Amino acid sequence: MDTAISIRVARLSDHAQLELLFRELDRLHRDGAPWLLQKAARNPRLPEWLQMLLASPNSTLFVADVGTCPGLATVHLRDAPHFEPFIQQQHAVIDDLIVHPDWRRRGIARELYESCEEWARDRKASWIEVNVYEFNAEAYDFHASVGFTTTMRRLRRPFAG
Repeated sequence: MDTAISIRVARLSDHAQLELLFRELDRLHRDGAPWLLQKAARNPRLPEWLQMLLASPNSTLFVADVGTCPGLATVHLRDAPHFEPFIQQQHAVIDDLIVHPDWRRRGIARELYESCEEWARDRKASWIEVNVYEFNAEAYDFHASVGFTTTMRRLRRPFAG
């Protein structure tokens, strides 16, 4: 029997469950980008962090709800640079999107993404974007499957020492 999945805005009472997903996301990124990320000495996402994110008119956090929270997505509005050549507009950025491995391949990521897109459209964002590390082929493939295309690549050249 399939479990009914609903997507909703997170609540402060979800914090403990969200921490488990964020820990997995942080581990994935640390493993893939050890030159950039390290294990935090203390929790970087305290309940106050979640409260600020949810209170902002320029961000939100969606959760998949099946009685527990097996997935989440954060989305933010960003302004164009205040420099004359840039068209002054806002766009949305998905910062995080993760589904617990036991819940993957059930359409949860797609539903979370669609909620982010609807949220961005409702706020008149001109587009939505996501940054995906090169090591994360699964995330790249997912975002390509919902219509994202590469518009820019960031290159990195580390210095010795």
